[in-house]
Amino acid sequence: MAAAKTVNVEESFDKIDKIIEELQSGELSLNESFKKYKEGMDLALSCSKEIEKIEGKVKVIEDSMNVKETGTADEDPGQFDD
Repeated sequence: MAAAKTVNVEESFDKIDKIIEELQSGELSLNESFKKYKEGMDLALSCSKEIEKIEGKVKVIEDSMNVKETGTADEDPGQFDD
């Protein structure tokens, strides 16, 4: 079984920038351009998925901080002001 490939978002963005430069150069054949375009789109999708995972982790941290501040995650901190 192949090992799961981890996405390094920064490296992927650098590769996408390079692909854009290559596509804009006008020096690639139509077939090469299509391959580069597909590679760039695959990288962008991988980055998007990785960013979504990180956003989920940030939300968990934020929610846990809310629990510490209010006592429960669903509790409205202002509900006891009466």
